[in-house]
Amino acid sequence: MQICIKTILRTNIKTAWQNVLLPQTLVFIAKPILSFTPILPTFFPKHWEIGTYKTNLKVFGVLPFGSHSIVIEKPESNSDDLKFLIDNGYRQLISLWYHAITIQKITDDSCQYEDRVEIEADRLTPFIWLFALVFYHWRQFRWKKLIHNNFNNL
Repeated sequence: MQICIKTILRTNIKTAWQNVLLPQTLVFIAKPILSFTPILPTFFPKHWEIGTYKTNLKVFGVLPFGSHSIVIEKPESNSDDLKFLIDNGYRQLISLWYHAITIQKITDDSCQYEDRVEIEADRLTPFIWLFALVFYHWRQFRWKKLIHNNFNNL
């Protein structure tokens, strides 16, 4: 099942992109619905690099939700007006968690941010999809809060 959620961010594409590349941005925008604790490696890098990051997840900071592998891919983009980042992640019971982030310049001071997610989890797919739908709307709300506070939350 797929999800596609778009929003306008009132920041320039360069700033949005720089913050997409920060693991601390993920930690902030996922809070408090999900919290990620790095397992392997035992810490997040300063910036996302191509590779696999195994994490422990907790729902609302207290309910263990198992491990999740974040698998970062960075498709090449020769454009300063269009940027992509992919998390081709997976976890036990979820065979596919493909998350593509696209940022496209609208004006010098705004860009369109898109979360496109594809999920496969056998019989659990509709339930995981519903959770993801809520979660990705939350993420975009938190992005706007982060920008409104001039990224001081990081």
